[in-house]
Amino acid sequence: MIMAMKAKSIERSKQRSKSVPRVGSAEPKERSGSGRIRQARQQLPIRRPERIDLEEINKSVAAKLQPLEQVTQSILASVEERKGGGAPLLKATCKDFVVGRASCAASSVVTLFLDRIEYKFSHATQGRIDMVMYVKDLLTPVLDAKSQAFKFRVGKPLRHFIDSYDCTDPAHSLVITFHEKADMEQFKEALSSSCKVALQMVQ
Repeated sequence: MIMAMKAKSIERSKQRSKSVPRVGSAEPKERSGSGRIRQARQQLPIRRPERIDLEEINKSVAAKLQPLEQVTQSILASVEERKGGGAPLLKATCKDFVVGRASCAASSVVTLFLDRIEYKFSHATQGRIDMVMYVKDLLTPVLDAKSQAFKFRVGKPLRHFIDSYDCTDPAHSLVITFHEKADMEQFKEALSSSCKVALQMVQ
């Protein structure tokens, strides 16, 4: 009987060993050449080229060029205006120039044309500035005979004197002082007769 039990136990062990797979006995799985699982690529949607609006582009370019055109026209107008002034009517040496809160004691030759007055102003920070004051822009021109000073205002900002001259402040003015009384008298005569400036005299 004992032998029969041993035989059964051996038989059971053999059956169990058959049911358990051996290590390395499983068949290898199929792999791709690279060893990675290949996935299908996602197809991107086809983008159609955007339609170019030429009219909109032309409007944008024209808007950007407009400021440049205005500057060009302003420069050309200034050149033409200066050409029309012709030869100088007279020249005089002057001093003590004032533009609002800015002042300059250095002397400069003041040249009077039919349409403008030109002189140099030695600015504290910007150096020598070419001053061109057109007769048509002169406001409340006054000639003080005692101090030999010609005072006037300009009704627009002056780019080199933004911090010094306020065109809206009646107390701010431009001043040119003559060295010689004879020069002042000639200047007064030329302004009144040739330039048609309504000059106010102060004694």
